[in-house]
Formats: sequence, C-alpha cells, structure tokens
Amino acid sequence: MNKPKDWTSFDVVKKVRNKLGIKKVGHVGSIDPFATGLLILLIDKATKLSDKMMGLDKEYVTVSKFGVHTDTGDITGKIIKEEDMPEISRETFESMIPAILDINKQIPSKYSAIKINGKKAYTLARSGKKFDMPEREIKIKEFELLEYNFPFFKWRSVVSKGTYIRTLTEQIAELFDGIAVSVELERTRVGEFSVKDSIGIDEVCEERIIIPQNDGLGCFTGSQRQFEKAKSV
Repeated sequence: MNKPKDWTSFDVVKKVRNKLGIKKVGHVGSIDPFATGLLILLIDKATKLSDKMMGLDKEYVTVSKFGVHTDTGDITGKIIKEEDMPEISRETFESMIPAILDINKQIPSKYSAIKINGKKAYTLARSGKKFDMPEREIKIKEFELLEYNFPFFKWRSVVSKGTYIRTLTEQIAELFDGIAVSVELERTRVGEFSVKDSIGIDEVCEERIIIPQNDGLGCFTGSQRQFEKAKSV
C-alpha cells in the first residue's frame, strides 16, 4: 500500500481488514502519520513473515529544514526552538556526507512507537510521563543529496532496521552545530519491495495486488518477485 498523509499505519490496516473481510492483517513497520509511502501488509498466514521482514533495509526520501527544532522531530510537532543559522553551502553539506554515513547510533524521539515497559513511547510522552529512551545501533547504508536550497535539503537514504529518519535529520544538523526538522517524508522501498508497485488506499475496493507468500520470500533469497492480480485471496 501507498500510505496517504495524515493516516496512521493502523488506519490502513483497519480499512484493508474491512474491505477484504479478513481479521488477520498486519504491517511491516509503521510510518508516521505525517509521512507517506510504502506500507507492506501481511495477510492471514503471511503474518508469520513479520519478524523476518521487519529486518529488511528501508529507503526514504526526506525534505528537512535547518533552523527549527520540534518536540516530535517533524513539522507537525510543537516548536521548541528556532534559530537563524549561518548559511551552509551545498559544497560544505556534501563534504559532510562521509560523516553522515558514519553515524551508527541514535536515541529515537520520545514520540515514537517504541515500547517502554509495554507502553508506546508516544503515549507516555503525550501524557507527560518522564522516561529515558534507550540508545540503539543503526547503519546508514546509502545517502544522497537530491536537492539543496538552504535552509531546505532533500535527501535519499537507505537505512537499517530501527533507524528513525526524524532523529537522523536532527543528527545531521548536529554535524553543523545546528538544528533541523523533517518537513516531508516518504518511504520508497522496503527490501526489494518498491512504492512504485504499490496501490492507493482507494484502490483496495477496486483491484488489489496480492503477492503470494512464497514469492514474498524472494526478498530473502534475491529471486525475482512475481505479482498476481487477484479479485479474491
């Protein structure tokens, strides 16, 4: 599925459950409500693939803005700080790409779906609870600067499981002794599954693309996927 903006990942799951008349539907990694892009859904017995597919690399295209810091790390959050940063040239930014690729740890935003003692962090944060987020190891496998118009920069990244792009935006800004926020975010790929092969939320009731479970395993073996358009599961 291509998750639309302002929908939660569970909103998509709920709609698909209702349209297909199937209770057992899950997703492979949630996407923030403000973000868009590829959301893989697992149906019936395929839900057993969840743990394996959660470990697949993910690709994102992000638009970030220097000079703004919010409590959530994205533009929908409460602005905590704004500052007039000295202009950073494209050449200076690109010279820091090796340092960006070297980032290997991060402390995710408290406004994330990570569970703390069985409760989602964003639920605790919104209720005013005080708690610490655990640091985690990550890997930035690819980074490409797509567009640059200071204070905005658009970039593509391929990251390991558990990497939070909102937090990565802030980490990039820290390399320039500044602050930044994620303005737009799209997940474009999970493993070998591409958003180009996805369908929109309104297409669920018309025609849906079902990938047989065995073909889905191609993301682990490297074999070529085959799509089967079906009117029934």
